[in-house]
Amino acid sequence: MAEYQATPSTRSGRPRDPEKTIAILDAAWRVMAAERKRLSIEQVAREAGVSKVTIYARFAAAEDLSDAAAVYYRKLLLEKLHAAAKCVSVSESMINVGLMFVHELQSNRLCFWTLSQFGIIGDVVSILERVLEADAVYGSRQHKDRTEVCYLLIGHWLMIALSWADQPATKSIVKERVAAAWLHASNLMIPR
Repeated sequence: MAEYQATPSTRSGRPRDPEKTIAILDAAWRVMAAERKRLSIEQVAREAGVSKVTIYARFAAAEDLSDAAAVYYRKLLLEKLHAAAKCVSVSESMINVGLMFVHELQSNRLCFWTLSQFGIIGDVVSILERVLEADAVYGSRQHKDRTEVCYLLIGHWLMIALSWADQPATKSIVKERVAAAWLHASNLMIPR
């Protein structure tokens, strides 16, 4: 997957508007999340409010655009999840990351297809493992145990998101379920 660079191009001619590029990447991600199939440049152009020429001036083919959109969205998602993980307590961090993850699933910016297609689950596991490693109680547990707990949590979060796929639940209900998932997972890690 090619890395999307938001830096100015060294090409000659008129400079490209970075806001249009971001609008194109956002539209491409929405189309990929909604359609779960090959990207349509025409549909992305409509969604972004630009012409196909504008898209092709930035991306040679639909595959390049989908790769760039995935890199861009993944970067944004990881920034959000890292920010959510920066809390005083492990429990607070895990619950915040869970809430952010479920929110992204329910808002359709992140869908089950994109989770597997772009390796996002592994990124989330890495964030959760770092939170656990930084804690005295959970950090002392074996790496295998921490990883299993992280996957268990993500599985719970996916189930929470699926439970309200048609009608998103209130924030308090989601928070209650995410907290219960963390309580269940954390109990598996406490030495007996």
